[in-house]
Amino acid sequence: MKKLLLLIAFIFSMNFTNGQTYYPLVDTNKVWNELIEWADGITFTNYITKFTSDTVINSFHYKKVLITYDSAQINWTNNGYIREDSTKKVFLKEEPDSADKLLYDFNIGLNDTVTLPYIPAYFGSLKVEAIDSVNIYGHERKRFHLSWVQDTMVVDIWVEGIGSMRGVLTTLNLGIPNSQDDVLLCFTENDTLKYINPVYNTCYYSGVGIHGYNTNLFATEIFPNPATSNITIEISQNSAIEILNIEGQLIKAIAARDNKISIDVSALPCGVYFVKIKTEKGVAVKKFVKE
Repeated sequence: MKKLLLLIAFIFSMNFTNGQTYYPLVDTNKVWNELIEWADGITFTNYITKFTSDTVINSFHYKKVLITYDSAQINWTNNGYIREDSTKKVFLKEEPDSADKLLYDFNIGLNDTVTLPYIPAYFGSLKVEAIDSVNIYGHERKRFHLSWVQDTMVVDIWVEGIGSMRGVLTTLNLGIPNSQDDVLLCFTENDTLKYINPVYNTCYYSGVGIHGYNTNLFATEIFPNPATSNITIEISQNSAIEILNIEGQLIKAIAARDNKISIDVSALPCGVYFVKIKTEKGVAVKKFVKE
């Protein structure tokens, strides 16, 4: 009986292990639409990233990294070379004769740390705060929530086969202060839209028109930022306010009838949050940090 139970446990373990599908990142059938929000809070830059054509450098097979700022996707610029090895590590080479630099490690476990060469030394390493899964177009993919090693505030989220929710190459500038915020707007695979950012709900952020996401559509202020207990929002007109987490999940919804409203955020976990403010003039999206 004991041997039978051990055999059943072994078979279950094998089936469970084999059932964990890994989704590689580096492939030529993927497109990432991304956004840079510059430090002035009113300037935005859209760009698109894809990988194409095999290139052999020092016996390793790479894909070329191409980027375009052209919405028609006609003019592309070479932005380096990328490869993924059998241990689920992703490396970027900026020039053919430059050294490989670690971009991702999808083999990390809970509480593991990973040191990326682009992160400033005073931040140290990233630590895995949580691992769960997210449904992407009908399939569960592993998701990693990462903080700085000396903190617990989640600063980045990686999804197998997609990369960072800030953009596929944005671990290059993670931790650079007061420069820019990066956002993954949408992800396409085999010409099929498989992810769209629920905060922006568009693959191209114009700041005007139906989406209307622009910080200068109407006067809006959020303070203090970072916040520990309450945030105050000053708005020039009646509005509907939504607070969303870094994954775009709705946390709170408030109907604001006054020009100034205070919102208790003390119970929120530390991290980055979006405030979506809807008025008759359009929709503005702001960010704040809960410490």
